[in-house]
Amino acid sequence: MRRGAAAVAAIVAAIGVACVLAGCPGRKVTGPVLPPGDPDPGREANVRGILLRELELEVLEGYDAYEYETSVPPTAVSGRVGGVHIGVGAEDFESGRGRAIARWPLAPLDEGGVRLDEARSKRLELHLSEDLSAAWVADEISYRVPGCLARDGSYKVSVVPLRLTGVFVRDGERWVQVAEHLSYPQRVTELVADADGLRGDKPRKSLDPRPAVRAPLDVVMRAVAADLPEAQRAALFATDRGALALWPDPEQELRGSAVVSAASLARSFDARSVTLETWRVGMSPDVGGGVGPGSVAWVAGTLKVEVERPAGATVEVVALRLRATFVLEQRAPLGGGERRWQIVQSHVSAPVEDEVLIGTVRGGDGGDAILPWQRPCEGEWRVAPPAP
Repeated sequence: MRRGAAAVAAIVAAIGVACVLAGCPGRKVTGPVLPPGDPDPGREANVRGILLRELELEVLEGYDAYEYETSVPPTAVSGRVGGVHIGVGAEDFESGRGRAIARWPLAPLDEGGVRLDEARSKRLELHLSEDLSAAWVADEISYRVPGCLARDGSYKVSVVPLRLTGVFVRDGERWVQVAEHLSYPQRVTELVADADGLRGDKPRKSLDPRPAVRAPLDVVMRAVAADLPEAQRAALFATDRGALALWPDPEQELRGSAVVSAASLARSFDARSVTLETWRVGMSPDVGGGVGPGSVAWVAGTLKVEVERPAGATVEVVALRLRATFVLEQRAPLGGGERRWQIVQSHVSAPVEDEVLIGTVRGGDGGDAILPWQRPCEGEWRVAPPAP
């Protein structure tokens, strides 16, 4: 009996479907006909979440690396550009040479060659491009090194604050880092007072071979100019919640709308001129697998800043060389319109010598020949301390 009732119900349902398809008379369906829904409406959010988790692991695990690998697969970035690393020191600018270099500024080692430093993340920020092909990151690094050596072989830890930004490209099923910028914040007033000419390495000019890369390069050149009207900055810099600009001073960390409303780089130095001196420009791969342009570009290079400072009864013009990394994404304006390149993250810094950082660790003059991790915490030893 139950089997018969089920069969009858199935026949009735089939007749109903046939009537709908054939347009049988009967009750009319009112209201709009909705298209089939997405069987997994949260799929895009899930994908973004997975990519962000993978990126976070890649970044944090990278902090344990003693060296930075500038050899990057050509599927991730053009061989003309290669991987770019801007370190803290004046000579720490490596690009496209395909070799591993020292990543951290002091990198102390004990007598057995064991690392004594540690880089800890304090405020890691992760940003994905709209098409998920690239990402950019920013972090405050607590760089921990020994401040002195105790008699029992233990170390007193000192902290050096560092800034870090980076660019990653999705290459197949993995994230590949293509650019990194490490810096130690310094007061602008001190940089101007101590300026003694253009110091530090600068990269050889190189571009991704795709013609579209000229557009983001032009945006950066216009964005850093000292005579750029304030009204035009809003068109060149992103001002959403994720927008970030780091100028050299420790107080110059601008976010969101402050990127445009606060002092520009040129104004923070009261500069006569700011020019992009040299550069390497990379671009994310074509998401379609072809030779078309990518949606994310990065410009890593040096800036020449001309400033005035007092010289007796007059003023003199001095020049500084800063290092910079700009990340751009092609976006549609908020009010609609044609997509255009906007700077989503800026990082500008001045190089600093190891002696200055050592002085920071020691809490005084860094000129002492004894390194902090070799210096006794108390008194003077006439015999070597016990091994750690």
